[in-house]
Formats: sequence, C-alpha cells, structure tokens
Amino acid sequence: MNASADAPFASGDTAEGPSSPRLGRQLIDALVDHGVTRFVAAPGSRNAPLLLALADAAAAGRVRLTMRIDERGAGFWALGQAKASGEPVGVVTTSGTAVGNLLPSIMEAHHAQVPIMVLSADRPETDLDTGANQTTRQPGIFTGFVRADAGLSDQVASSASVRHQAARLTLAARGTMGPAGPVHLNVRFSAPLVTADGEGDDAPARTKTDAAARCRPSGSDENVPAGTLHDARDVPAGTSRRQFQRQVVAPLARPVELPAGPRTVVIAGDATPTVGERARRAAEGYPLLAEPSSNARAGDALRFPRLLLRTGLAEEIERVVVFGHPTLSRPQQALLARDDVEVIQVGDSDTVPARAALVCGDIVLPAPAQLSAAEQSWNAQWKAVDAELATGVDALLAERWGGPKLAATVVEAVGHGDLIMGSSSPARDLDIAPVPAVSPRMWANRGLAGIDGLIATAGGVASETGSATLLIGDISFAHDLTGLLTGPLEDRPGVRIVVANDSGGSIFHTLEQGSNAHATYFERVFATPLTLGIESLARAVGATFHRAEDPASLRSALAAPIEGMQIVEVTIPRHDRRELDAEINALAQEVGRAGLP
Repeated sequence: MNASADAPFASGDTAEGPSSPRLGRQLIDALVDHGVTRFVAAPGSRNAPLLLALADAAAAGRVRLTMRIDERGAGFWALGQAKASGEPVGVVTTSGTAVGNLLPSIMEAHHAQVPIMVLSADRPETDLDTGANQTTRQPGIFTGFVRADAGLSDQVASSASVRHQAARLTLAARGTMGPAGPVHLNVRFSAPLVTADGEGDDAPARTKTDAAARCRPSGSDENVPAGTLHDARDVPAGTSRRQFQRQVVAPLARPVELPAGPRTVVIAGDATPTVGERARRAAEGYPLLAEPSSNARAGDALRFPRLLLRTGLAEEIERVVVFGHPTLSRPQQALLARDDVEVIQVGDSDTVPARAALVCGDIVLPAPAQLSAAEQSWNAQWKAVDAELATGVDALLAERWGGPKLAATVVEAVGHGDLIMGSSSPARDLDIAPVPAVSPRMWANRGLAGIDGLIATAGGVASETGSATLLIGDISFAHDLTGLLTGPLEDRPGVRIVVANDSGGSIFHTLEQGSNAHATYFERVFATPLTLGIESLARAVGATFHRAEDPASLRSALAAPIEGMQIVEVTIPRHDRRELDAEINALAQEVGRAGLP
C-alpha cells in the first residue's frame, strides 16, 4: 500500500495542495470510479472543494453536473433524475440549513426506494457550539430515512477511507444488500477550501476511462464490513441496482409457484416501468388493480380499482398479490389489512403490507386455463362490472369539464412519453381515466405522496428522458415555484407543466372535512384558494404559456412539441367535486350489486 497516498489529509500544504481541495477531488474521483456520474448541486462556500472537483470532472466529460439555485429543489431534481435513470445521483450542499432543506426529498426517496447520495459539506467539529456561522449538528440529520451514513474529515481521513466510504455508500444506495434508497456522507472541510492560483495543478488528470475500476474498496480486506462490500466486490463499476439484482440476487431466488384455489387479485402500486411490466405479465387472466403510477395500468388492467373494492366483489377476495408500493385508496388499504385475506408481496420493497404472509422475489400464478370454471367465471366478473362502471361513469362525466376529463386528455396526448403526476387530485383523476392500450411511462412521488418538489422532480426526469409532461394542481404548483428557475448556464430539458387550476385544494372536498358540518372554515383552512398569476410567472421565468378552457383548446396546446419549459394553465371548477364523487360512489354500489350473481 502506498503510504503517502493513504496518509491523513492533514491541514496545510502538500505537493497536491491544501487538504480540503484534495479531499474533494479524491471523493468525487472515488464516486465516479464506482459509477456515480450524475450530480446535482446548489452553490455555497463550505462545499467549494466538491463544487470545483465536480466542475473539473464535468469539463472532462466524466460527470453530468446540474446546478440548482436552492437545495430543496436540488434534492427533488436528483430524485427525479434517479427515478428515471435507475442510477444513484449525488446531491451536494453547503453546511447549515442547506442540509435540512433536503429532508422532504430524502424522506420521499426513502419510502420510494430511490438512490440519492447526499454529500453535505460541514465545518470542522471544533466549530460546533462556538457560534460559528452555518454550523449545526449535521450527522444523523436524516436518521430513519437513509440506508447508510458516514462521515469524512480532511483532518483525519485517508485516501483508503475515502475509497472505502465511496464504495460502501454506493452499494447501499443501489440496494445491493437490501432496498435501494438514499445515503448520507457528511464531509468536514477546514480552511483553506480552495487552492491558490496555480497550486495543486500537478494533480493527475482523470478521464472517463478511469471509471473502469471494479466496484470494491481498495486496500486491505480488514476495512470491508462482513456481508456488505466483500460479497459484491466483483460487481463492475456502474452496475445498476436492477442489473445487480438480475446478475447476483435473482439466481439465488426461484419464483414462488402459487397454487390454484383462492380467489386472487393482483394489486400494482407505485413502481418503475420494469416492475409494472412484471405485474402485468403476472396478472394475465386475473383481476389487475393497478394504480396510475404503477406502470401497469394499461391493456387489460381494470379501470376502477378503488370503486370495485367498494362492491361486493371485494368481500370475496381470498388472496392478494402485491407489486410495488400501493398507497392511493382507503379501500385498498382496508383489503390488505383484512384477516381473511392472504397477502403476498413480490419484490424487495421495504414497505411490505403489515399482514404479508410471504415476501418473494417473483411469483407464478396458475395459468388461466388451469383454473376451475368457477374461478374463471369469478375473474371474468371483475371485467364485466368494470365495463358496466365505465359506461355509467362516462355518462356522468360527458357534460362535465373538470379534473377527470382533463386527466384523460393529458394521458391521450402524452401517448408513450413520460408523465409525472401530482400527488393529490391529479392522482385520483388519473385513477378513473380510461385505461390506455399502452401506458405512458409514469412517474410520481408516492413514497410519501407529498405535494412539494414536483416541478423539480419533473425536471430531473426530463433531464434523463429528453422531455416530460407534469400534471399538477395549482397548490402543488405554488409549492415548487423555485423549480421553475433554471440558470442561463444550465441545460433546459423539455418540461410541459399542465396546471389544473381550480383555485384551491379540491381533494379536501371529497374528504370528511368537505362536508357541510365544516363549511364555515372550509375555504380558509382547507381549500386555501389562491389568486396566482400563472401567465405572469411563466413570462418571468422565460417559459412558453398557453391557457386552455376546454378539451379542444387543451388538445391544441398539448399538440405542440415539448421544447424548453412550457406551462399550460387549465381552469376547472372544484365546488362540484364532492357531489361528483358521491355520484360515482353510488353508481359503483349499484353496478356492483347488479353484477353479482
């Protein structure tokens, strides 16, 4: 082992310059060697060693760097980018409250199993409790929401420890030994944070080919925690979580073959396109209750899962096979909590239903031809009731311009493209839209289903896919106005934001607080109506603006190619939302009773 290479980063000058810039360079180099090539950063002073190292790496074509003006937006941008790429994305912040602004996106990433690597710059530990500016207790700030965390300091870290932590945290983020998710590396930098002019220029240049290193820690094996890195050290750098599961984990787990007999439905919750396709294949011939963000809501999927679970058919379910993370409806959660229903979770989700009898890597259901006549008839009954519901719901919506028709129009316009859905009313509207033959690639923040950061998330998705459409309500839009801001030196991916502007939170009309008993304070404390000048905002940030008042004008606005940022404001009513919801639920009860033998 090279003694000089693995000496601590002691303060002061060396042949390679001050310790903090060297630590910044070596950390970025180590992460790139382990396949982390996407970074999102917000400007700051304490994170200067990381920012300069990233800027150099980006100029050399080794990393893709996105700069955002605020940390909250940076976190959600990284979330969208990691969702769309399936790869870990680093997010870099300065010290202090900057780190705390990542919490919403890290909570979402934890629950949605998205690999984000937080690199938070920090001051030396001796600055704590001294009144030093932007200094607080950053280690452990994400406790409970990260797969792993660690700390480095230019005062004590060695090159070996930098490589070790880069390897350990990258594998943890990818989920090679458990569910994927966020990780946190807190890095303490002491002054000087940057090199003087000409200082440190003899550091060896790195190129793209340097990332061909294997995904294992350098140095002795005594630094490798048992059961983590050592078991995966022959996995090539850049191996994604999906590739690792296929190459290393999958051969160890055979699909579970389920017996015929129990009346079975398949639930597909929030999931990647790959998992959604698996759910569709597994459910062939069975009732498939797919949420909009499951990427399984296409083809033979049932259109009205939430409504069907309010009918008598739901009482006859004996077994549920779950893919992804179902969150959207109360009837669904009630089904998964029933004592008389066997629940099987497919995949490595860490959000397994509490009553899951089995968690497995994959399942094989009996082929429809192997089922008894009674079982086949029961499965067919779900399709028949769903079709009858479609006739009735479409009749109710025919003369109504509102969220459901807006959502259906957007799905039709997006086609095979990428669609990010908002977490409140847009999700419910998409849940009753007609089922397309082929679903758009669906993305959503359903880990915690928060309404913040959605514009930045859409930007992150579009930065990977080329373009994307976001369907969002006006309150959610207002929550992420900083997501509209992109600096003149940054790439502007094609993002079309369709704002369903009903001047407030329409979802509350459908909940208990929307009843007449709470009418006195409903508008002020629940609906919170806004007078938002969306057109003025669009012009202020350089976005193209369209206004749509009906399906025809919306289709016209959506027909244009997505170039840069576009905002389409669609004005819809909300005060009939509760009435419409009640009519649809009553129809479901009526059709359900009529459809049962």
